[in-house]
Amino acid sequence: MNTSVKITGIIVGIILITLVVPLSNFSNTDFQTAEAEKTKENFFDEYKKWATSEIKKFKTYAAKLKSQLTQYEKINQELQTEIKYLKNDNEDLTEQIIYYQNELASYVQYEADVKEWAKQIESEYENKVDSMTQAIQEYEEEQKIEKSKPISYVKNLKMNWEFNDSKGNRYAWGIPIETYENLIKSPEPQDLLYLKLSEEETITARDHTKFIKKSFTNVIDDLYENAGSDELFVYEVWHLISQLTIYSEDIGEDPRWALETLSRGGGDCEDTAILMADLLRSSSHTKDWKIQMVYFDSDNPTNPRSMNHVVIYIDTGEISGKLETTAKTSDGLNKWNGQQVVGWSYDV
Repeated sequence: MNTSVKITGIIVGIILITLVVPLSNFSNTDFQTAEAEKTKENFFDEYKKWATSEIKKFKTYAAKLKSQLTQYEKINQELQTEIKYLKNDNEDLTEQIIYYQNELASYVQYEADVKEWAKQIESEYENKVDSMTQAIQEYEEEQKIEKSKPISYVKNLKMNWEFNDSKGNRYAWGIPIETYENLIKSPEPQDLLYLKLSEEETITARDHTKFIKKSFTNVIDDLYENAGSDELFVYEVWHLISQLTIYSEDIGEDPRWALETLSRGGGDCEDTAILMADLLRSSSHTKDWKIQMVYFDSDNPTNPRSMNHVVIYIDTGEISGKLETTAKTSDGLNKWNGQQVVGWSYDV
């Protein structure tokens, strides 16, 4: 709208200038000449002729200006139209700019989301890799433990046993199958122990010391020599027993011979105690050791109300303590050494 007003003003100015200039010439020059020569007869004729010519020129010039004005109006309309188009284009461009800005913002957010998602995926992947790696390590460790577990088998009319110590040394020995069968089929010792709970109450228990036969004399000294010390030898004996299955941590009704417990791959509390005592006493290096079976109430170790558990006590002259034969960890092996235990002890 402002552009149209400016153009119209310019055109009007041009017309006024065109009118003023000829009239000024007429008043200042031609009219004075005509007045000077008014005495002449043809003054009016010449003036009329001149005026007619000037009017004609003015009309021609006016027509030309009108034509130009028309062109300028047309140009003005075209400019107005162009301005309108430009405004529309500008609005479209503004909308497009806003649209693309929104799109850009969306893509920026999408990129941030993708990065966060990728980070989560990477973290989950790393966790899965760690879990799988740990599972593989645990499986390999289990397989290693499984392969190192004691095994028993019959071959060439012999009962055979094999086991690994904690260092990976392999031990193997065997006895005729008849000897083994005669052992496990032999009558079990029925000797009883009389355990006094109080002045008024005494209970009885099987004497498990009678089950010790020194069944491992042909293999146990190799284990001692590879261990290197009394303490490490005790640890290796426990390491062997710890790989067996514990059916119950309480004393059962039917104790087994040491070789039978090893062949079965497990037993109750008294079975593992008999096995440990037999292994320890089978060595030529333990002749001077004090080895005992200690019976007590594991639920009330300082004030027994019954008897339900047995452990092995040793005194090598260098080390001493009670050994929990059902323990699965080295800490559990010494669980009773940190507290007082009131029970009944019998030499093996």
